[in-house]
Amino acid sequence: MNPERAMAVWAAIWGALGVVAFTMGRGAGSGAAFALGAALGLVNLRWLTWGVHALADAAAGQAVNRPMRAGIIRFAMRFALLAAVVCAILFSRILPIVPLLWGLFAAPAGALAEALRLLLVQR
Repeated sequence: MNPERAMAVWAAIWGALGVVAFTMGRGAGSGAAFALGAALGLVNLRWLTWGVHALADAAAGQAVNRPMRAGIIRFAMRFALLAAVVCAILFSRILPIVPLLWGLFAAPAGALAEALRLLLVQR
């Protein structure tokens, strides 16, 4: 399995564990907020990898214009997506904000778990 896919799998595992923990500890609303945050984190991770690949291909001179532009647009739009969703939830108070913010950290936790796995396997 390639490392990018493994990071997404680890992030989904951490997200599922967090949803269970928040649902059991603070109720269904907190679990839903964590799930939304974890989903946003996964989208952010996916768009980040697309953007990095597009920028790397552009730097190497191997890019086709349309995929490169799409990757760069996704790279920039991921911040707008995150800001819009977090602000909408913060101002509407539909879901609690703290579990949502914790959910956003499921993707970096997945990336760290895969990096640690790769370090341990290569020894």
